[in-house]
Amino acid sequence: SKPLPHNPNQHLDELATIDKVFIGCNKLLTVFFVYHLTQASLLFQHVKWGLDEFTFMNTIGALILFFFIYDFGYATFHWILHWPSLYRLVHMHHHRQISPTRGNYDAINVHPFEFLVGEYNHLFVVWLVPCHAATILTFLICGGVLASLNHTRL
Repeated sequence: SKPLPHNPNQHLDELATIDKVFIGCNKLLTVFFVYHLTQASLLFQHVKWGLDEFTFMNTIGALILFFFIYDFGYATFHWILHWPSLYRLVHMHHHRQISPTRGNYDAINVHPFEFLVGEYNHLFVVWLVPCHAATILTFLICGGVLASLNHTRL
């Protein structure tokens, strides 16, 4: 299949200072999120760590539930961000880039509030669904790759 067309008139070619600040802030927030997710994964009794504790339900079944629950929560949050009062304050920044090409940089170029809610939605899902630690890692890697691909012209 052909890549999506790139309209240079709709591309934010140069990142402004606010873009760089938001990207840097969100990278820093990722450190705190990973710390909290790791701590929670160690504390939640329903997160299994042993190789002998792999089951279909706590790996493949949990991964499917992760994506359904995460996407439902994030889609709802994203819809709320499009309400006019919140759009101007939070989400409009992300939509300055109409034709994204930079992958992860365009994906994380959001208001830090939006980024935090999106990241900690992962933690909420892990809190809800019994799983194996490998499932959490797979979920984060797949989600990151898919978010990056979603912000390219591929």
